[in-house]
Amino acid sequence: MSLKHLSDTIYKVDLPCTTKMVLILLANYANEKSECYPSKAHLAKLGGMTERTVTNSMKKLIELGFVEVISQGGGIHSTDLEGKKYGKVNRYRLADISNIANPESNSPLETDMERDSKDDSNPESLSSNPENGSANPESLSSNPERDSYNSLIDSSIDSQIDSKDILVVPPKPKKPKRASAVPDEFLVDQRMLDWLTENQITTDWRTETNKFLDHHRAKGSIMADWVAAWRTWMRNSLKFSAPRPMPPATAKQQVSESLTNIHDTDW
Repeated sequence: MSLKHLSDTIYKVDLPCTTKMVLILLANYANEKSECYPSKAHLAKLGGMTERTVTNSMKKLIELGFVEVISQGGGIHSTDLEGKKYGKVNRYRLADISNIANPESNSPLETDMERDSKDDSNPESLSSNPENGSANPESLSSNPERDSYNSLIDSSIDSQIDSKDILVVPPKPKKPKRASAVPDEFLVDQRMLDWLTENQITTDWRTETNKFLDHHRAKGSIMADWVAAWRTWMRNSLKFSAPRPMPPATAKQQVSESLTNIHDTDW
């Protein structure tokens, strides 16, 4: 392995992906004389590509001067472990990367980091090079056709949006409580006692609670909310404990008895 060729190929060579991959694999097998002789089938297997792709990449590397063929293969050279016969492979010599000019710029190849640093330090390239993801603000605002098209799109979108068309998703309703019989342990907690005070219910809550439980257990009542049923019972207990007005017949009887007592001369 030639570490120099491998490092130069990775950092200083600007080539298509597959072509650069083939050159990296060749540098991986290069000896101290920068020579190597891997087969195209082996390079294709390592690079995850077809032998045809390797062949085309090798032709491009030879044309650009990165690789030189120093001996041609051919004929049946040996047999692999599976018994498959293969011919003698070519022998290649890798050129010195630093001495090869960039075919696009006619200057020595630069690393990607060096090229990026130069582009970042050049304000003109930042404002005019579309590959940098930026452009001159004047050029952006000087295209009336694009501006009119964007405004047309925005107005059409705004016209299509109507408040009536907005879908309002209502909250999921809570599942109702399942009705059940009166619990075996029905406890009157502090919140229920505070409710009695707030509603000015003065009846004996212990006696009324026992009546409430005995009544519903005897009837086998089924309720979804026994606390609400208890509050209803306590309201009714206040209503039923109030003195009832005297019926008309009883009042008439009392008046007649009082008149009779007036004519009583036994006294």
